[in-house]
Amino acid sequence: MRRTVGKEYSNYNDYINHQKEKTNDQKRRKLWLGKEWQMKIDIFKNVFNYYKSNKILDVGSKCLCFGARTGQEVVALNEIGMDAIGIDIVPQEPHVIIGDIHNAPFDEKTFDFVFTNIIDHSIYPKKFISEIERVLKPGGH
Repeated sequence: MRRTVGKEYSNYNDYINHQKEKTNDQKRRKLWLGKEWQMKIDIFKNVFNYYKSNKILDVGSKCLCFGARTGQEVVALNEIGMDAIGIDIVPQEPHVIIGDIHNAPFDEKTFDFVFTNIIDHSIYPKKFISEIERVLKPGGH
């Protein structure tokens, strides 16, 4: 058995199905896509503008958001001039495409910047971190 915060799984499919169930919850999606949409974009813009002002992000930086759900962080990055996409096991196009954080659908050394706020949702944190490192360009953040 593998464990994430507060939950045990007997196999990888159980883990994936549980994550999909949470992401597809209609009450949560209504909040994420409605009342919370702009608020979260504004919060993420404040965070990412810090990185921009400190030259960690430059206009046009290629960015990936792991576990992006409905994509507020992707929108925020794009609105401040980045080239961003998100992945999640449930897509929310055009901002978030389908993808597994443990096996990202991108080539090595593709992104200048990777963001996630879901490390605690990973059943295999070492594999997840290795995927972040794999898709980052040398010197990426």
